[in-house]
Amino acid sequence: MSMQTWDHEVDVVVIGSGAAGLTAAVTAAEGGRTVEVLEKSSLVGGTTCMSGGGIWVPGNAHMLAMGLEDSVEEARRYAQASTDGLAPDQALVDLYVTGSVEAVDFLESRTPIEFFVSEIFSDYYIDRPGWRRVGRTLDNRPFDARAELGDWEPRLRRTPHYPRLTLDEMATDPARSGGAGAGGFDAELLARSAEREAEGIRTCGEALAGRLLRGCLDYGVVVRTDAPARRLVLSEEQAVLGVIAEIDGVPRRIRARHGVVLATGGFEWNQDLVRAYLGIRELRPASQPHNTGDGLVMALEAGALVANMTEAWWFPVTSTDRLEYDGHPMHNVATMRAEAGCITVNRHGRRFTNEAASYMDFGRAFRVFDPITARYPNEIAWSVFDARVRARIELADLLPGEPTPAWVIQADSIEELARRIDVPEADLVAEVARFNANVAAGSDPDFGRGTLWFEAFTSGGPSPDTALAPISEPPYYATRLYNGTLGTNGGPRINADGQVLAARGGVVPGLYAAGNVSASVFGPGYPAGGATLGPAITFGYLAGRHLAARAAD
Repeated sequence: MSMQTWDHEVDVVVIGSGAAGLTAAVTAAEGGRTVEVLEKSSLVGGTTCMSGGGIWVPGNAHMLAMGLEDSVEEARRYAQASTDGLAPDQALVDLYVTGSVEAVDFLESRTPIEFFVSEIFSDYYIDRPGWRRVGRTLDNRPFDARAELGDWEPRLRRTPHYPRLTLDEMATDPARSGGAGAGGFDAELLARSAEREAEGIRTCGEALAGRLLRGCLDYGVVVRTDAPARRLVLSEEQAVLGVIAEIDGVPRRIRARHGVVLATGGFEWNQDLVRAYLGIRELRPASQPHNTGDGLVMALEAGALVANMTEAWWFPVTSTDRLEYDGHPMHNVATMRAEAGCITVNRHGRRFTNEAASYMDFGRAFRVFDPITARYPNEIAWSVFDARVRARIELADLLPGEPTPAWVIQADSIEELARRIDVPEADLVAEVARFNANVAAGSDPDFGRGTLWFEAFTSGGPSPDTALAPISEPPYYATRLYNGTLGTNGGPRINADGQVLAARGGVVPGLYAAGNVSASVFGPGYPAGGATLGPAITFGYLAGRHLAARAAD
């Protein structure tokens, strides 16, 4: 391009207002740069606000202050083992271990961020070297959004998935069962949540995003909502000069003197991109519905090198097909799959994995291909359970003592249930009988229920005694279990400064990325709770630091 004309100029433009974008913005602003955040929707916080808000930070100051031992070497060993050698850049995995600590220290010293150690959440894989029982996952202290954000408080996105409780409060709730997320909450915690809601107190991802937003406002960052970025402005040499965005419904050309940060989230709500990259017939996201791949498309147009495009933060979901969020279908992260007395079967009426495996690992089982039948047998899955499980489930409008809603299939026998969910009767009957016989024998030789650490890490560890129960009391029930996701995690590759790598080598000048828009540092791995937001914050910080240090072109 020749001479450019601009409607206005700033040092840094950040596209997206989740944890990655807000961290990049506040870091660059603290370093003396003028920063503008462009948020596509009318609400701030992105997918971060939909999440539990925990971040995975090995060797953080909070755990060390509690006398919990950790080391860079042990953390690296565990992180590397968790990626199974499939990370796009193993050096970035190593960098993450130290960079995440630096990012947290910066945010806690320069912004209102307040983390504390989750005393419940552990690393997910007890068999990997360098594993730690507790300390590496940090939670957010409840945040008085009404008092701290004022007029911005109604513009902070709300989650439909979690009450106003911390991660540890939810995990230790005596009403929860088996980590399934469908056991309801006891009266005391529900009252605490209601009290916080009335007082404008936010928790989980909302507290994280709210505090980052407060920090941005304190440093003079301009945050615009209803301001979708349409495309990047590129020079003839493919350097990023700025952004064209809609502000108040009018296209505006914004010059970014130091650079542009893509923090737009994933592409899980764009069915064309889902089919093209994930190869999935139907995906039901649990994220906010504005994640349509805008940042990915802009990065590709700029010549970015991409990776991890077939992966996502998998999370099985249920759906009533009646609930909505932001005008789109809402899918529930709460399921009954891990309840004792519940199994999950495929289109053939057969179990296909440990129902209580981690959400990330369970999600991969949906995509298993059978070369004999040349089909994906698990893409249609059903959770099957009996009256005893039904009596304790609280999930959407499936409630104890209430009529069974239409999205839940009910039958008086396993044979009738099989007919109603269109799986072979004989196969489902045989599968339930085999499962019940194994329960009576005290083990699950097929898929090891009661042996995976993740099944019961919030309650001291797994045991077949608590994980197994028969399916024998009519009536019987089935609910569809869908292939869901918290977000995709494939996109442009980045370097140690958060700069986007170019497909032809080097970097795309002036372009950075962080969060779900970028290729996950862990590749297909997921070491622990908070392994999504941890990299988002870390590489948002590294990008912001680099932008603050560089000179304008």
